[in-house]
Amino acid sequence: MTVTKETILFVDDEPNVLNGIRRQFYRKYDMEFAVNGHDAISLFSSQQKFAVVVSDMRMPEMDGIELLSRIKAQSPNTVRVMLTGNSDQYTAMQAINEGSIFRFITKPCSPDNMASILDAALDQYRLINAERELLENTLNGTINALTDILSLTAPIAFSRAKEIKNCVHQIVKRLGLSNVWCHELAAMLSQIGCVLIPSKILENFYASMPLDKSEQAMIDQYPKTGYDLLKHIPHLDIVAEIILHHREDYSSKTTKSKDPSDTVSIGSDILHVATDYSALLSQGNSNAQSIGKLKQEKGTAYNPHIIDELHYINPPQMEKIVKTLTISDIYPGMKLEEDVRTKKGVLLVKYGQTITPTVRSFLLNHLKQNDIEDQVVVSLTKAEFKPK
Repeated sequence: MTVTKETILFVDDEPNVLNGIRRQFYRKYDMEFAVNGHDAISLFSSQQKFAVVVSDMRMPEMDGIELLSRIKAQSPNTVRVMLTGNSDQYTAMQAINEGSIFRFITKPCSPDNMASILDAALDQYRLINAERELLENTLNGTINALTDILSLTAPIAFSRAKEIKNCVHQIVKRLGLSNVWCHELAAMLSQIGCVLIPSKILENFYASMPLDKSEQAMIDQYPKTGYDLLKHIPHLDIVAEIILHHREDYSSKTTKSKDPSDTVSIGSDILHVATDYSALLSQGNSNAQSIGKLKQEKGTAYNPHIIDELHYINPPQMEKIVKTLTISDIYPGMKLEEDVRTKKGVLLVKYGQTITPTVRSFLLNHLKQNDIEDQVVVSLTKAEFKPK
């Protein structure tokens, strides 16, 4: 059975109680029933999510507090209500104070009182989900805006960030880490602090060209700039911390920071290795040469466990079609095969960047100003290519 998003699950080891609830409310609510805690837990599958769970306190094998605590861990947005006898009220109040339970219903309870509590629980569920959706949409919009800004103001940095993310993704997957989104987002936004650095200095830095003291100072500052840009965005505080510390040497960290359960520590270690590994590859080093150079500082600059994982990094190679098109003929999903520069040589969009609607509009605007030539070299994989 497919359960709607506002289904209420009732759990009680007394069938008569469940039958009474079914008779009273079958027209008002979408309901499911379980006669013990184990059956209730099994109902929380990937296909079945419940808005509200109402559980009896005293049940054999698994009591109400244990059941609702497990449901809280498995489905934190589900609103939890406890059905209790008078002798259970102290225990129920403790559970409420601990934050595990939204309300409790004392036996016996009139249909009107129970309906009032169930309505309040459903309202709470709707509020929780409305806030979550608002946050997710706002966060996604913010991230998209930031990456668009990076791609337009520092295209070479955006291109490097995508390469770093590919490496981070593979390392995180091999290590079996949690918070995958956090590590990958830190990689994608790791170069956001480069928006304040002149493009020529960035090009020299990424090409490993010599920098003077003032130029090196700008480069040294970009992790802190990125941190400052991200730290006040809700739910990006850990991402900001990873970026802030990702240029620090492994040997300089405290014992606590080397704990693999420390998301910031392990995340910054991974990002440090991935950033320098990507840089070496972009400078023309082979995979073996790049790993060999990083190994020379294994345990000092770099976390040795992360260096060991580089042997398993294998960027996918996909057969592609390369074409030269006018700017009006390019569309989102294509990938640039050459830098796009103005007629005066200023870099606008870096080789390797994927065309987005924003990038296409950006290039069209420059074309209207006669700043660029009306042709770009792009590619798609054969599976994606749309011949005209």
